[in-house]
Amino acid sequence: NLQRKYMFWCQIVINQFGCMRCNVFPFLFMVTLIFSSCKDRSQLTMHLQNMQNKEIVFPQNLIPFHEKMDTLAVHVSNSPRLIVYFSKDMCTVCNMEKIPEWNSIKSILKRWDIIYILSFSEEENQEIIDFLIRNCTNEDIIYLDKGGMFKELNPFIGDNPLLHVFLIDSSNRIKIVGDPLYNEEVLKLYKDY
Repeated sequence: NLQRKYMFWCQIVINQFGCMRCNVFPFLFMVTLIFSSCKDRSQLTMHLQNMQNKEIVFPQNLIPFHEKMDTLAVHVSNSPRLIVYFSKDMCTVCNMEKIPEWNSIKSILKRWDIIYILSFSEEENQEIIDFLIRNCTNEDIIYLDKGGMFKELNPFIGDNPLLHVFLIDSSNRIKIVGDPLYNEEVLKLYKDY
């Protein structure tokens, strides 16, 4: 359990500071724990409360990653969907490395589709396409948001990567917020929904 909490906080640090594959990681982790303030926690709580039951608006210009995908599937569904949003403000390629890790979550939450929305800068364009071709399957539901419209249409999501994974119902309203990859309590919320 302690290891999962460590991984959870490690992911936060990685997301906050970009790709970190060096020896400063343990130091940054400890600094983050020591200096994390009550204000940060209260802001996160405020954002979570603000997101509850908000309607997600999907841009019309989302590009399906592969031709087997239906462009309308993201907009209309009769069942809940788990949305994983990768912001262009973060290291998109670093965040995308988590897509293969989601296979373990897919087997647990198999009654829902997991939809990845990748927003990225023009500089990352080819690197992202290359990564997707190498690491993703036709079963992965991936939409490319080249213009960054997803965030513009849904400004209440916030910048914290903890707020970039959420379950929406058939009306596109947010029901649960949180990343179940590194937090069993959040995973249990999704399983119990």
